Amino acid sequence: MTPIPQGWAHATFGGSTGGWEALATQVFYPDDYNGAWVAWPDPVDFHAYQNVNLYEDTNAFERSGQFAHIPIAGDRKPDGTIIANMRPEYGYEYVLGTHGRSTDQWDIWQAVFSPAGPEATRNPHSDATFQYGPGMPHCYTGGPAEYTMQENNATWAQRVLPEMVQHMLATAPKGADTTSWRY
Repeated sequence: MTPIPQGWAHATFGGSTGGWEALATQVFYPDDYNGAWVAWPDPVDFHAYQNVNLYEDTNAFERSGQFAHIPIAGDRKPDGTIIANMRPEYGYEYVLGTHGRSTDQWDIWQAVFSPAGPEATRNPHSDATFQYGPGMPHCYTGGPAEYTMQENNATWAQRVLPEMVQHMLATAPKGADTTSWRY
């Protein structure tokens, strides 16, 4: 089988860090990919960079008020219980590697989101759909309500791949090879 080099025949999907990578790939290379299926992506803008709003917060480790300085939560359970604060979470990565070399969550975000020089953007049409799970934890993939979250996670690829195929078939250019890669 010969690979099809045209963008209509390529799609990407991922979850968590792979989710924003899949989304970024589609956004930055819209002619090379014909869709991105994304679940529980890490931040796609900087209003909720973990629990820090990079546009408004003046400190990533604590919020200050008239009477107190409160640590910013780095990680929470679905019920809101704080299990890590930002300062020690970031400090852990610094111990793993200075100057952005920890290869962990914060440093990989810096590598991807830091300025890379002048870039041009376009505003292509989007036929995106979105399923939100209020109160659901990280790793939520949507899916049938009668399934548990674990069952939905375990079947995510089986649910997404047929959608990807249908999308490619529906958007393939006239005369494109839509048979050699289906089995």
